[in-house]
Amino acid sequence: MIRVRSYEVMQIRKRCKKDFGDIESISRLFGRVRLKIVVLLGLALALNAGTAWATPQDDRENDLEISLRDRDPKMRLAAARDLIRVGKATGFPTLAKLLLADSMAIRVEASLLLQVASGEKFGYSAGQPLEQRRAGAVRWLRWANSEAARVKNRDVRAKTKPVQLFDGKGFAGWQAIDAGQPAKAEPVWRFAEGIISCDGQADGYLRTEQAYQDYVLSLEWRWPQNLGDDGGVFRKDSGVFIMLNGQDGVIPSSGLEAQLYAGRVGDFWGLGDLSGKINGEPFRHYARRMEDPEEKPLGEWNRMEILVDQGNVSVFVNGSLVNTMTDARRSGRIGLQVEQHAIEFRNVQLTLIDRDGE
Repeated sequence: MIRVRSYEVMQIRKRCKKDFGDIESISRLFGRVRLKIVVLLGLALALNAGTAWATPQDDRENDLEISLRDRDPKMRLAAARDLIRVGKATGFPTLAKLLLADSMAIRVEASLLLQVASGEKFGYSAGQPLEQRRAGAVRWLRWANSEAARVKNRDVRAKTKPVQLFDGKGFAGWQAIDAGQPAKAEPVWRFAEGIISCDGQADGYLRTEQAYQDYVLSLEWRWPQNLGDDGGVFRKDSGVFIMLNGQDGVIPSSGLEAQLYAGRVGDFWGLGDLSGKINGEPFRHYARRMEDPEEKPLGEWNRMEILVDQGNVSVFVNGSLVNTMTDARRSGRIGLQVEQHAIEFRNVQLTLIDRDGE
């Protein structure tokens, strides 16, 4: 895109007349192409005179500004971060709005970027109930619209890192445990078309071989329709294990279970020596969920998100905060429980929190 100032228009016309004769006479020779000739001559002379052209950097910034309005929150997040890094404060209001995103991983990333740039927190945490997050997001938005232009620290780098837990083919990186002993994952566990199916013919779990620290774990699960729904909720029992340490067993020797038990989703069960606090009080092996989320019927997918960050745990079910713990351990392995009941999982995603942003 060419930027031509008004006084340069007069210069272009003078140069055209001097170098090519009367423009009107020239253009009449070509009838309806008069306008095209004038434009082409103007472009040629503007280029020759060194008129400013848009640079690749300008184009890049324009593209990023457009991406701030993308429907995909990941695109908006990346665009906001990149704009801030090139010195544009327009990315800050978008980060503030993303503090209310449905995805906890997006909320965590946006809040960490804002904290690094400003040195503030404004009482916001991605694991808070919705009303508290709204209040924090409003404070951040006010800051973004009034103070962000004066921010000097613009070297903001990505603060979260996605980790591939499943390769789409099988169970590399995972260990199946059945009746307290290591076992092959298949045929009890199967991976096909993005869905991890468990036929329920085992009593144990599938756990990662590696331990993880400070992360967001998100997954979807459903109970197969062929279980029937004759009131037998006891046939729909499973759980998500986090912070697993120590020896394997029928039940892991140490860790925390977020229940998937139908009708009790989000309850906490402590395993072994796991310690922490619930509402400021020592955790006593079991903590009922704070509220009852809307669990989906048989055959429909539910969603769970778990934030494990610096010893604090928050569990969301279908968008609702259902349980929290503080002063817990920071790291451990992750597991999916099988308790003789068929269950299916999909979109099991792990996002590590990297405050150093390296």
